[in-house]
Amino acid sequence: KLEVNPDETLPPMPPSEEKPTYKVILELKPLNFTLSTYQGSGIPVEFNITNIGEKTLSSIDLIGVKFEGWDYTDSNIEELQPEESVIRTIMVQPSISTKPGFYVIPVKGETNEEQIGIGFFKLQVLKILKLARIEILESPSKIRLKKNSLAKIPVLIKNTGEVNLTNISIMLDALDCMSVIQSDVNQTTYPFLPINTSLPISISVRTNDADICRGSVIIGANQNTYAFSHINVELRKEIKPKMPLIYYALFLIAVLILVFLIQKMKKPMVDKKEIDSVKKEVEKS
Repeated sequence: KLEVNPDETLPPMPPSEEKPTYKVILELKPLNFTLSTYQGSGIPVEFNITNIGEKTLSSIDLIGVKFEGWDYTDSNIEELQPEESVIRTIMVQPSISTKPGFYVIPVKGETNEEQIGIGFFKLQVLKILKLARIEILESPSKIRLKKNSLAKIPVLIKNTGEVNLTNISIMLDALDCMSVIQSDVNQTTYPFLPINTSLPISISVRTNDADICRGSVIIGANQNTYAFSHINVELRKEIKPKMPLIYYALFLIAVLILVFLIQKMKKPMVDKKEIDSVKKEVEKS
C-alpha cells in the first residue's frame, strides 16, 4: 500500500473567506470532496452544477485553476435554466514530479469569460512506484451525425505505463446531444490491457434533436489512470455522403471528351481545296 510521507504533505489551501467581487449565480459542489491519485496519473472529478440565479445561463465553461505542470480538461454546459442542476466531469492530472501531499483545487464557472461561481475539492497525491498510464492515440475531434439515430464513436488507446491495466472503460461527458446505449451504466468495459499494447474500442450512442454539443471522451482503468480527449458533435436531419474525388475527376474527363467530339463534328468532312479540285476536273470533262 502506498502512503504519503507526513513530512512531505503540503497543507491544503482553504477557500478564501473574503466575499467574491462578482455575483454568484452558479453553485459548484463536488460529488466527492476528497479524492486521491498517484503522481502522473489523472482522475475524473464530478461536480453537481446548479443555476441559483433568476435567468437562464448559456455557454458555461467549468475550468480548473491550474498548478504548474499539471494537466486538466475542462467541461461545459450549453444551457442551464434557473434552479436546474447537471453533473459535469473535469479531469485533473498532477505531474509526475508533483510533491506528494494534499492539494485543494479550485474550479471556476464562467460565461463569456466572466466568473459566476467557484467550487473546491481536495486531492491527495500519492507517491508512485510503478507508473500506470493509458493514452488515447486516436479519437475524433469533430464528427457529424444524423439526428435521432444510432452511431458508434471509435477510439484507439494504448497502455504506455509500467503495469498491466484492467477493466478499461470509456465514457462521455457533457455531450447532451446523445445518450450512451447501456442498460445500467454509461460505459463499455474491456477487461484487460497488457503493457505496450494498443486496443481499438468504441461506444454506441443514440442521438437526439439537438443541433450541436461539445464534451469529452474519458478512458479509465482500475489502476487509477485516465485519459481524455475533446470532441465536437454536429447533428443534422440528413447526412449526404460526399462524392469521392475520383468521381469528380472521371466526370471532368467525360466532359472534356464530349466537348472534343462536338468540336470535331463542327469541322467540314472534306477539305475546301479538295472540293475546288473536283470542280475543275468536272469542268474539263
